Amino acid sequence: MVLAPLIDGGNEVVVPLTPWIALPSVVRRTAHDEGSEPAAPGCGAKRQVVDMGTGTVESSSIGGFVEAGFEAVRDAFAAAAAQPGGAAFAAYKDGQLVVDLWLGEAAPGRPWQEDTPAVIMSATKGIAALAGHILVDRGLLDLDEPVATYWPEFAAAGKTAVLVRHVFAHTSGVITVPGYVDFMRPDGTGWDQEDEIVRRIAGATPLWEPGTKATYHALTYGWMMDELIRRITGKSVRDVIRDEITTPLGIDISIGAEEGSSLGERRAHVISPPRATEQQPDRFAFEQAFTSPDTPLGQSVLADGTSNVVLELERFMNDGPGITVPLSGTDGISTARDLARMYQLLAQGGELDGVRLLSQEAVQKAGSVQFDGPDEIWGMPTRWALGFQLSGAMGMRFGLADSGFGHPGQGGQYGWADPDRGLSFAFVRSYLGLEFDLAAMDALYEAIR
Repeated sequence: MVLAPLIDGGNEVVVPLTPWIALPSVVRRTAHDEGSEPAAPGCGAKRQVVDMGTGTVESSSIGGFVEAGFEAVRDAFAAAAAQPGGAAFAAYKDGQLVVDLWLGEAAPGRPWQEDTPAVIMSATKGIAALAGHILVDRGLLDLDEPVATYWPEFAAAGKTAVLVRHVFAHTSGVITVPGYVDFMRPDGTGWDQEDEIVRRIAGATPLWEPGTKATYHALTYGWMMDELIRRITGKSVRDVIRDEITTPLGIDISIGAEEGSSLGERRAHVISPPRATEQQPDRFAFEQAFTSPDTPLGQSVLADGTSNVVLELERFMNDGPGITVPLSGTDGISTARDLARMYQLLAQGGELDGVRLLSQEAVQKAGSVQFDGPDEIWGMPTRWALGFQLSGAMGMRFGLADSGFGHPGQGGQYGWADPDRGLSFAFVRSYLGLEFDLAAMDALYEAIR
């Protein structure tokens, strides 16, 4: 288990590096099941996979295809069958879909299929960032203007110095909803009171001088981005993403499940891992800090003393308002294929199949380094671009060295663009477990060497 220091109320506590919201505890890079017969290309290929956690062997059916030369990606992806639920991995190279794979179950008794979407958790943030960059590219939003220029109430409590770029780069210092314990609960109670949430964020006091420090704004990033987009366009972030991104690209991604949309019915059901016990001292200590409303860490995920929204995601996303209230920081719904296609637009310099959403200059700006240093709350090295993470952030390596940008989400989900190689890829799954599986990504990079 990888351990990292957590800055908890001024004290340093060593905790397991976990995937809650976006962090891995174990980064698995080599997961080939040597000695078993490789799956044949095409749907329904059989593969014997060793469960790395229990030692049991399960047979899993892998659907989809890989182009010639990418067979090792399929073999690496097979390791995802060792986890409960199901998963999917897809990749584009130079505008073409070269990998599209899925396996497992979307729900008990319902196989994962070609069009099964997952709730992609914080990987949603990259979609919101693209929507924001479209507004910047059109001159409707200025990264160097105060947020209060567009949202006047936000100037309260010393936030006149918070710039739009600080929101994108997680350096604003506005990490929580003040007084959330009065009306919000981790099970979703109060999450539909969007006006009240926005009002309280507007009155929040930043934890530091904006732009001088960074921490992962797990939930407030989404609310602040949503409100900026709404103030400028007069439309919800869900509508803007549909009108400006998904419809032009011919992809089926939504922020939450719109009424009447088949996405909500087809989506995979979220599966959370069990809570830590005292027999798991590192994880148990971490959860104690993670559930305290008195620590910055707990406040960032709206902890109530016994739980927080991250630990309640199975209930929150399957049965609560998490799947119906549009939250651009957490509840995007997408297949791996559609998420990879969105990132392929960025990998191609803002244009894909004759559809241009961003200028090349805007894409370069989106992936530019904004912060490279320690995360103020988590205590780990972090690297932020404008709304996207860079390789090396929070101990995670994506791609090769400094190539590309994207965003991960809880449970090890991610979408990534590598413009230098014309490559994009995405991994989604239903089990929000404690392993961040990059084996398929590594095999993908090996295939294009």
